Amino acid sequence: MPSQNCMQARIREVLEIFDARRAQLDSPMYDAGYVLDPEFHDHDVSEAMDRFTTVLERMLSPEDAAIAQAQLSVFRGKQGLFGRKSVLKPKRAQDLVYVSSNLRLHRRVLARGYTTNTLEWQDSEESGAEPDA
Repeated sequence: MPSQNCMQARIREVLEIFDARRAQLDSPMYDAGYVLDPEFHDHDVSEAMDRFTTVLERMLSPEDAAIAQAQLSVFRGKQGLFGRKSVLKPKRAQDLVYVSSNLRLHRRVLARGYTTNTLEWQDSEESGAEPDA
């Protein structure tokens, strides 16, 4: 069983990590991410907007900050391109992954110089030939 001093040292270490993480969450950059995250479009972000504006003022010129604010209102209002639904359904995502994986595999095979035996597709009834036994 660990000693009392060892346990207290571990607890202090965990609390220091917790405090450091909490300090990161209490930053203007975190609020900027919150304002820009589409997942939170329907949330009230009025408290975070002041700190978001602070980030814009620190990172951009006044002209660019004004442009960014205008773009934010279009983004948050789901107007223009941001108003389109672009939901990728699971079946479509699965199909895209399948095609992408096969294309990558095909390119890798070609890059290594492998050759494959290819068979021409020919319907045996059309050609009048009997299928190979």
